[in-house]
Amino acid sequence: MPEISQRAPSLEPLAFVERFRRSYTNFYRLWKKTGAPPGVRLQTPDQEPIDEERFPAPVREALAAFRRSHPDATITFVKYMKTVNGQPTVVIEDERDLPDAEHLLSLSQTVATSSADCLEVIAEVFVARRR
Repeated sequence: MPEISQRAPSLEPLAFVERFRRSYTNFYRLWKKTGAPPGVRLQTPDQEPIDEERFPAPVREALAAFRRSHPDATITFVKYMKTVNGQPTVVIEDERDLPDAEHLLSLSQTVATSSADCLEVIAEVFVARRR
């Protein structure tokens, strides 16, 4: 493993969530006008519910840990995106914006395969409204 020469900066949860919100693009609204690019499956949560039972095991475990530390929270998943090498392949969302910072919960998973002749990065982001 490469040596890390500097300590990573500490993460402030609110600053991270606000940065996430600032960088967000609602692809549903964008592509409703122009059409989704070829190869992208675009659905609304009504058309394809975001079902926690289908989440990858590490994401379900992270969600369970969050629920243990926030036992009174009600969590409703409202958005999902899968990208392959930075390009969206699945987007599930509707016209709604992200929840405000206080009510936003996101979970993500990234899996990368790399070799001298292959590089593939698959990322999934799950966004919920928490109350």
